Amino acid sequence: MAKVWDKDKWFEGWKHYKTKRGAQAYAKKHQGVWVIIDCSPDIMTKQELEWLGTWVVGRADTYLYYRKEMPDKFDEYYPAVEFWDNGVLVKSM
Repeated sequence: MAKVWDKDKWFEGWKHYKTKRGAQAYAKKHQGVWVIIDCSPDIMTKQELEWLGTWVVGRADTYLYYRKEMPDKFDEYYPAVEFWDNGVLVKSM
């Protein structure tokens, strides 16, 4: 079976925010199961940090899939902070 994921592009399509509150607002407003992560600044350039921020929200199933596929330092670089289901906080770390 061919792989359907691209290790170099897994992060595309996720929403970046400068604050946790911005990421939470997105997760509250949209249907589905979402994960909020706080990216390690060690993997971002200075310009990315200024423009995008470290807070990211994306689909939880995609996050869990890539967490399994890229186990080396994944939790260190992309730690999950919260999981949301249809606008309701269901898990906070």
